[in-house]
Amino acid sequence: MYYYSKDSIVGRNSPLDAAIISTPTFTHKDLIVQAADHGLSIFTEKPVDETSEKIDYLFNYCNKKDSKLCCSFQRRFDDSYLATQEALSQGAIGKALTARIFFGDHPCPPPEFLLDGGEIFMDLSAHDIDYIRWCLNDEVVSVYATGTSSNKMLEEAGVYDNATLLLHFSQGEI
Repeated sequence: MYYYSKDSIVGRNSPLDAAIISTPTFTHKDLIVQAADHGLSIFTEKPVDETSEKIDYLFNYCNKKDSKLCCSFQRRFDDSYLATQEALSQGAIGKALTARIFFGDHPCPPPEFLLDGGEIFMDLSAHDIDYIRWCLNDEVVSVYATGTSSNKMLEEAGVYDNATLLLHFSQGEI
């Protein structure tokens, strides 16, 4: 039987088909490798890992093990987000020239979340970037990003909890 413990996924004769990994980013690699080694398909929270090289490695590893690896972007499954994407793709609301997305957690996550891996650009804004790329069916060609810290503890740790990104897309959208 497979079971999840703090350290591993264990067992080979299980009726399970997949593992869901919803842990801090720095823990993903070991858990993904263990799940793939046991032949499970994997649905993991984003980002898959901390660098593009590690992400490529994990997708290739899973492919060699014949395990499917899917990265979670839950906004693609939200009815209101789906309706916007469908309206854009069908031309029902015209061609997008610019988009403005605001996202704010309420209540705000505790500072420990941000200090222990809840990085605003990689972990949090990834949902918005994925969503707008999906809606526009286009790719980003340039990025301007900046951030600030709202308190001394975050500032001293070099952690931002407020950010602004300006994305320029290949078809001209901003």
